[in-house]
Amino acid sequence: MGNNVNDRIIFGLRTLIAVNEKRFQHYKSASNHYKNRQFSPLLRELAKQSQTFVDVLKQCVTAHGGTIKERDSSTVFSTLWLLLKDSFKIDSVDILISECVAIEREALKLHKIALTLSFLPLTTKSSIRRQIQCFEDAIVELHALRKNYVNEFQLI
Repeated sequence: MGNNVNDRIIFGLRTLIAVNEKRFQHYKSASNHYKNRQFSPLLRELAKQSQTFVDVLKQCVTAHGGTIKERDSSTVFSTLWLLLKDSFKIDSVDILISECVAIEREALKLHKIALTLSFLPLTTKSSIRRQIQCFEDAIVELHALRKNYVNEFQLI
C-alpha cells in the first residue's frame, strides 16, 4: 500500500468488518438456537444486515487499495467462543436481548469513533452513518422486544 492515509482508512474499515462479523455470528447462532420463537425473524434479519454491512465495508477496503483478509485468529477465536457459549446457553430471552443490545452498542461505539476520523472519504462516512442508524434502530427494536416479552409474562 504505502499510502499512510489509505493504511489508516483500511485499518479502520477492517475494525468495523470485525465487529460486524462478530455481530453476524451472534445473530446467526441466536436465530438457530431460538428458531421456533416469535422473535427469530428479527434475529435472522439482523444477521443478514450484518453480512450486508461486511460486504459494503469490504468494498470500501478494496476501493482504498486494501485486500480482504480471511478471518484472522481473533475472529476464529470469537466464533469458537460463541459456539462454546451456545452449548451452555440458558433458554432466557432476557439474557439474549441483553447480549444483543451489548453487541449493538459495541458496533455503534466503534462506528461512531470511525465517523470522527477526518481522513475518511465522504462516501465511506455516508455508509457508516447508515450503519449507525441501523444499530440505533436495532437497539430500539430490542428494547421493545424485551418490553413486550416482560408484558407477555405479566399477563400469564
